[in-house]
This record gives sequence, C-alpha cells and structure tokens, in this order.
Amino acid sequence: MRARRAMTVSAGSVALLGVLAGCGIEPTDVVEVGLPATGVKRPGTRVEDAILYFASQPGGVLPLHRPAGGEVTAEEAVQLLMKGPNDAERMRGLYSELPRDVRVVAISTEQGKVKIRLSGDTGRLSPVARQQVVCTAVHNAVPGDLPPEEVTVDLSGASGKPIPDQTCQVKDIFTPPVSTPTP
Repeated sequence: MRARRAMTVSAGSVALLGVLAGCGIEPTDVVEVGLPATGVKRPGTRVEDAILYFASQPGGVLPLHRPAGGEVTAEEAVQLLMKGPNDAERMRGLYSELPRDVRVVAISTEQGKVKIRLSGDTGRLSPVARQQVVCTAVHNAVPGDLPPEEVTVDLSGASGKPIPDQTCQVKDIFTPPVSTPTP
C-alpha cells in the first residue's frame, strides 16, 4: 500500500514537472522601456523636482515629482500646488481638496519655518487639504537644510484663527512618489 501511494505521488510530481517545463513560454532578452525608477530623496539632498502633494483615494495624500530645471522653493511649489493636478495626474486618480476660490496671499520662509497666508478661512480646510499645503511646503527648499519632518508651517487666512506649527503627517506611510513624464 505504501509503495503504491509513493508511486502515485512520484508519478504526479513527474507529470507536474513535465507540464511546467513545457509550458511554451520561451525566454526573451531584457527590453528597456522608459527611465529608471526613482524613489524618495534622502533628507538634506538638493531637490531638483517640485514635490507636490495631491489627494488620492482612500483619503490620503501622495507625493508627486514634477520635473524642474533646478531647486524649487517652498513658495514656488505651493503656487504650483494651487493650480491643481494636470490631466495626466488626474487620470492617475490624483485630485486636490483645496477649494478653487482659495488663493495664496503671501508665503515667507525662514530657518526651518514656512508661513503661508491664504485668501480663505484656514479653519474650514479639510485635514487632507491642510496636509497638501503643509507637505508640499516642507518637502521643497526651505532655509536651514532641515529634514522635512523638522520644518513647521504656520497657516493663516483672511478670517478665522491661524493654525501654527503644522507638520507633514504622512512621513510614517510609505507612498512611492508619482512622476509626471516630461513631454
């Protein structure tokens, strides 16, 4: 009985190996397509892309790298963010929770700090919209060469109470950056 069971298992294994070996898929050479993958840059390295944070389902924010000709300041990056995602980014499911009528009134930077004044009431911004602005500001060039998690942002608006010392709260979530292809 044991010999018969062993032969059945052996015959089944040989048949399976035969099927797998003769599956009809032939080996191919490496086919290169596109640019090499890029990842999150180390803190303290110069930023050569604009890093923008857009909303994505289910209710979080994702970093997006847009090519730039050199270092991008926090001021420049927040202005780009306010324009919203382009068509290709929208097709990837990215969107902005920032209200369309909210504009940047003023942005200033100092050692490890960004101050942003918006045209609307900052207290009415959703948590995702706030993170879009804060994370975009701190992940671009801010004086002091501090890592993004040590840079704070003061948000204020035309009315309502200012929101001081905001930090980017997505640092514990690994979200690979999405790159926008250059035309």
